[in-house]
Amino acid sequence: MILPRIVIVHLRSQALELTHPLQSSIIRGLLCVSLVALSSAVAMSQPAHVPVQTRSVVSSDGVRIVYDVRGSGDTTLVFVHCWACNRFFWRDQVDAFSSRYRVVTLDLAGHGESGKDRKHWSTLGLASDVRAVVDDLNLQRIILIGHSMGGPTPNG
Repeated sequence: MILPRIVIVHLRSQALELTHPLQSSIIRGLLCVSLVALSSAVAMSQPAHVPVQTRSVVSSDGVRIVYDVRGSGDTTLVFVHCWACNRFFWRDQVDAFSSRYRVVTLDLAGHGESGKDRKHWSTLGLASDVRAVVDDLNLQRIILIGHSMGGPTPNG
């Protein structure tokens, strides 16, 4: 999953040494559980609905990618869904986080409202979908959050 990797890299920059692969796996697992717990706690304290802007951009191979933007802030959380889902997979998390961050959810090519006319299907193609959205919004500070296939997708 991409979020724990980003957080662990940040923790390593704070002089945390992970010397054994098991330590890294345990920390990744704890960070995933922490994210779920945090989103649940924030959701319970933030019942207000945040307005949504639906936009689209063309990926590098010409496929139209549909995405939603909520909230505002210097840091953007980009949520990437799993196989056979769409951007609404994250509906229970986005309102909770959009009170403090800009939140982006997208439909990868072949999913939801995005184009389905890709000629060559690969994780690299799906990664270019994420990149197209990031570039379209000119995002600088990003935290990528993915579930299942959505975790490694941004890595291509």
